[in-house]
Amino acid sequence: MVKRGKFHHAISGLLRTRRLYSAGVYLSFLKDLRKFITLGGTIHKIEPILYEKSGSAGSASGHYFHQDLLIARQIHDHNPQTHIDIGSRIDGFVAHVASFRNIEVMDIRPLKTTGHPNIQFRNADLMHLDPNLINTCDSISCLHAIEHFGLGRYGDDIDPEGHIVGLQNMAKMLKFGGRLYVSFPISTDGSLVFNKHRVFSPYDIFSWPTPGCTLQLLRFDYVDDEGNLHQHVNLNKEGIKAQYACGIYTFKKLIGDAPCTAIEKVIPAPQLTFLMHPANKEGAGSFYQRPFLASLMAKALGIPFVLAANPHSDCHYAQEDHLLIEQDWEKIFSFLGPKVAFENPLQNFNPNNDLVSGATYNAPFDVSYKFLNSLDIQSLQILLDNARIRFEENIKQFPDLYPNLKKINGEDQTTIAIHLRDRSKGDPPFSAKALLDWQMFSLDYGLPDNNPRYYSRLYANAVNQIVLKNAIERPVLHIHSTGEERSFTQLLSLLDPKITVKFFLNSHPPKSFLDLVFADYLIASHSSFSWLASLLRSRPTFMRKNFRHFVSPETQWIDEVLYANLNTLEKAWLQLNMKLKYQLVKWY
Repeated sequence: MVKRGKFHHAISGLLRTRRLYSAGVYLSFLKDLRKFITLGGTIHKIEPILYEKSGSAGSASGHYFHQDLLIARQIHDHNPQTHIDIGSRIDGFVAHVASFRNIEVMDIRPLKTTGHPNIQFRNADLMHLDPNLINTCDSISCLHAIEHFGLGRYGDDIDPEGHIVGLQNMAKMLKFGGRLYVSFPISTDGSLVFNKHRVFSPYDIFSWPTPGCTLQLLRFDYVDDEGNLHQHVNLNKEGIKAQYACGIYTFKKLIGDAPCTAIEKVIPAPQLTFLMHPANKEGAGSFYQRPFLASLMAKALGIPFVLAANPHSDCHYAQEDHLLIEQDWEKIFSFLGPKVAFENPLQNFNPNNDLVSGATYNAPFDVSYKFLNSLDIQSLQILLDNARIRFEENIKQFPDLYPNLKKINGEDQTTIAIHLRDRSKGDPPFSAKALLDWQMFSLDYGLPDNNPRYYSRLYANAVNQIVLKNAIERPVLHIHSTGEERSFTQLLSLLDPKITVKFFLNSHPPKSFLDLVFADYLIASHSSFSWLASLLRSRPTFMRKNFRHFVSPETQWIDEVLYANLNTLEKAWLQLNMKLKYQLVKWY
């Protein structure tokens, strides 16, 4: 212990410092020591640290600082199902990602357990790929590592083309549509320092073959010689001059109908997305129908589509349910691709204008709708069939969202799902008049009536006709709506007695949506919710006439049984009669 007033330990410590400092630095240290002792401090040992007093708080630049944060943010925004890292820094990039999600780490060198539940380590040599890893993940990172492959520095086999072998094996590990994040040193003129690293030209990677797939460049960023980050750089327009910079590449593994010889050397294509207004109050049907239609238009035009990270509205759900419902909706529509955050407003897409390479355009709903509405039935069918295949393959990842509802008492059943649109939390107040307990569409929507008797007859007849015409032995009707079971008494009384009824009232909306999609038969309402479900299903769909949007080729129209055999004047009188009675007694 150093006693008060004795400084020989301090002088001894100063003499042991490895570099010389100015006299002022030494005097400042002794002054601080004297003050600490005078204030009653007890010291056990003295080790002068003289350089940090005038130093900076740390480094906020350089290759690792920028690449680690940039790619971790992209992975957070895209939220892949499975992410694997190959050879990146454990105490840098991997730690960043592990703070918010699971990450599997692969390295040729062993690693003692991290003790962190979000990090799983696999000791593996990417130069010799385990066949079980092929097509196993939808996101891979390899940051400042591939430049070492094949140089023996880390115990890997010597291979002059180790970097190409590594890239090829990473491409094999990715599923189609998956993302690859890779970075390495770049300079104006590439070089190889044996056993240490390679330094590549920014354009070298475009000549590395990846047989069996195409890697499409989504974006290029780089850290310059001074350690500053440059984002969204167009390699075709901006010449990069550097001695030792860091190139950061984001690729997408394209679906197999693209050329499959090498990484694309073409100028990055323009792409489409749909941006929802931040203050939107849309329910899930309207919220997801818009990017879905934009994706169909993009497919038809041969333009890449990216799913924007649009903000969900909680106005239709209870606050405590909002986050879980939002997560399940995102699972259902993840077949549209990983989410991408756009910080700035985007230029609206116009099919008649030339597009700028590498730019992203917003496809407004009216533009994509008008385009799709102009297509012939065959073209629309091809687009929908392609989307349905991707949707059905993707939803298999989430069996918890759609349990097996195809059996009843151990026997096969035929499901008929019906969606009866009602007011819901968040709907705008179309009028101030009181509402019935149960409305399967109201006057406020500009539709014929607000009359449960009318709709009970309409939909009961539709259900009964489906059962009769298709000779269904064990029909089960799934009723999706809001309200209470007692509100459907009249509808149930008109059904064929052999029909079993299951209610899904005020239930989990994503699961209700999937039931509409996968039911054997769907009776859709005039709502975006069930319309979107009808577009994603290849099975028969039935709907009332005069719907405001185009419908899928599988859709059939429901007979308006209440108007059967009536002339125009009689129909008008019947509608007026129902409306007057509703206004007078609120029930018919």
